[in-house]
Amino acid sequence: MDRLQRSRVPVLGPRAGAVRCWGKTFVAFAIGLLFACCSQAVFAALRPDDATVVRLPVVEGQNLRFAHVSFGEGQAHGRISSILDDEQGFLWFGTNSGLERYDGYRLRAFRHDPGNPKSLSGSYINALFKDRSGKLWVASDEYLERYDPATESFTHNPSTGGGIEGWVWNISQDDAGMLWLSTHAGLARLDPATWQEIRYKHRPGDPTSLSSDLVTATFEQRDGTFWVATSEGLDIFDRRTAKVTRHIPLPPHPPVSLQVESVANFFEDHANVLWVIYSYGNGLARVDRQHNRLIEYALPGAGPDGTQLSGVRAIQEDEDGALWLGTAGGGILKLDRNRQHFVRYRKDPLNPDSLSSDQIVALFADHDHDIWVGTTGGGLDRFTYRQLPFKTYHHEEDNPNSLETNYTTSVFEDSRGDLWVGSMKVLTLIDRKTGRYTFYRTAGRPGTLYITCVLST
Repeated sequence: MDRLQRSRVPVLGPRAGAVRCWGKTFVAFAIGLLFACCSQAVFAALRPDDATVVRLPVVEGQNLRFAHVSFGEGQAHGRISSILDDEQGFLWFGTNSGLERYDGYRLRAFRHDPGNPKSLSGSYINALFKDRSGKLWVASDEYLERYDPATESFTHNPSTGGGIEGWVWNISQDDAGMLWLSTHAGLARLDPATWQEIRYKHRPGDPTSLSSDLVTATFEQRDGTFWVATSEGLDIFDRRTAKVTRHIPLPPHPPVSLQVESVANFFEDHANVLWVIYSYGNGLARVDRQHNRLIEYALPGAGPDGTQLSGVRAIQEDEDGALWLGTAGGGILKLDRNRQHFVRYRKDPLNPDSLSSDQIVALFADHDHDIWVGTTGGGLDRFTYRQLPFKTYHHEEDNPNSLETNYTTSVFEDSRGDLWVGSMKVLTLIDRKTGRYTFYRTAGRPGTLYITCVLST
């Protein structure tokens, strides 16, 4: 593995819901969304045909280089589903075969050891979460446990041994310090000090209960609103009364035969806009609470042309305010700060500096202006989202307005700011204002070069 150095400083970033990938598919959802008929005094439901779709232009990104981080040989770490940092500055990666901890130089593996009761209980990491006190929580298989950095061991619920009802897909923490666990067996509130758990479930015929027991995410907005995402839509949940006060349905699900994970998650950006991502269809929407609806954003290529929609599995905001979206099959999309256009980055088999896979399941922005990318099949990538103050001039095949060769022998900037580039066979003038290239190849006649091999300028 390349020696990728990073300073061990806690990451400072925008407040956001934990963006996690949800592991194995074992629930296939019904086609469309059916909602109970409820009183308007309780909540107002949005019909699918009331949805608004925003279509933005897209350009293909060519300005990023992706570094590939090796986890060793084999396919054991082909899926990197969760990424976060701890208080010591380590990066943690949740994989399909345990945890990996990265110190900037090397990786250390944490695995289940049948002979060690304080080892990791499961193998398939469903979710990672760092609470406000800096403690690391790990959901693996049907277990939930807390990592102790002093002993480098895992603490389990003393009453259950770490087991929990329902696989935990997402972990969040509210302002009161309570942990909220999203499972396929309802919503659970966990007191991290006592491990005491309270479970909330769907009650048929009761519109004030959760819309489904299949809960995929929770999120507390800055204004205190607490959201719960289920397979049936988005619920505003009053934690004091344990009642749902509003419901917004998600777009219709794919056909059951596709076995698609209909997972939704939340993200609040720097402008307090609440976004929802879901791993099918367009995959991105903005919550319009005033009109109780979602405003969808069409992914590039989506629409009536029949192109398969891939959905969004991860979202991250950088320090410049741009949103980065990890899609389920279309690579990475960057939505600019003004939310006016997309830039798309995809795997290019002919370019070793491109993405290692177009199936993105996790994104994480660190304080060094790097974004780490967890993929399915391609492992782990990293790129710098703030461009260095350099412009590259190079030879481009079939582009006459580029350098004739990448082998340059000298460079000179004249009084007008234009560049003169020497090579073994041509002198090139680059007008930096217009981008025009002028080539001086002829030699031996008055007013021309003596030779075309220019070693200094």
